[in-house]
Amino acid sequence: ERKKERNKAVALSPPPRQRGESPYTYFVGWYLQQLIKLSCGRAIEGVVGAKTDVLVVDSDVVFFRDVSFLLKARREGDECLGTYRYAFSREAHAPYERTNVALLGEKKGAALALSKNNNKKSGDPGGAVSGVAHHMVFRRDVMAAINGNVTERHGLPLHAALLVGASVLENPSSNAFSEYQLYFHFARNFFPDSVHLRQLYWGNGPSPVAVVECDERWPVGVMRRAAYDGEAIDVDARAGYDFVAYHSYAKRRPCVYAPHGEDGLCFGPGCTYSCHKRRDAPKYLALNRSQAAPRLCPPTASTSTPAPPR
Repeated sequence: ERKKERNKAVALSPPPRQRGESPYTYFVGWYLQQLIKLSCGRAIEGVVGAKTDVLVVDSDVVFFRDVSFLLKARREGDECLGTYRYAFSREAHAPYERTNVALLGEKKGAALALSKNNNKKSGDPGGAVSGVAHHMVFRRDVMAAINGNVTERHGLPLHAALLVGASVLENPSSNAFSEYQLYFHFARNFFPDSVHLRQLYWGNGPSPVAVVECDERWPVGVMRRAAYDGEAIDVDARAGYDFVAYHSYAKRRPCVYAPHGEDGLCFGPGCTYSCHKRRDAPKYLALNRSQAAPRLCPPTASTSTPAPPR
């Protein structure tokens, strides 16, 4: 039966594409790019001939400042094990969690906030935290554990288990899986020493043809079309972001995140936890704004103070 399932998974391919009829048009690119990212560490090892961790960055991400990802490292036998820094979001998407549980089971696939493991570390943000920040360090031993657990549970490699064992094919037009969520929650649960959460100042969307300007209404309702190629990047660089993800499909900037205390700050209608819709929100005004405000989109370029590398 396992052999049949493997053959079934390998033979899977989208049906012939017909305009407006194939539900697989979105599905193919969405899952393929995630599987490539989850597999790239092994591919790189095959090329360089050495064990390696990998930093994966989505192709629509632009970094504006130097960002350090390695917090510390220790030697364990022949292995060099790093503790890496991770930005985070407050996005909550139930299909991601259901798929992770289908892949790894209730215990190993649960988000840390829902898990019985008590691996929340001092200084970590409270509440539901998401690993979807459009870049991530994948440590090789964590990826090996994920792949091993998936294969043990389904008798299939990760890519086949996702498509068949986790049944994402049942609704192929749905956005039902995130590689970043899978890795992030598993690592926090079972490799807590590998993860150090530190928020960056970053924006999620829109596409690079739109400019999100800074004023008292930010981040809601202040978008306009870019006057020239690259203007959005110029504006965001002056605003002091660490990075922005310029999704080609995005029509707005639903979330902006910034470092502030343990929990960080989040602004915008697309955020789901302790977020502020506007900069004049009472909860935001009640904060120590001398620490928060300078990092949050100053109204003019002249008031922007470059932050040190993070």
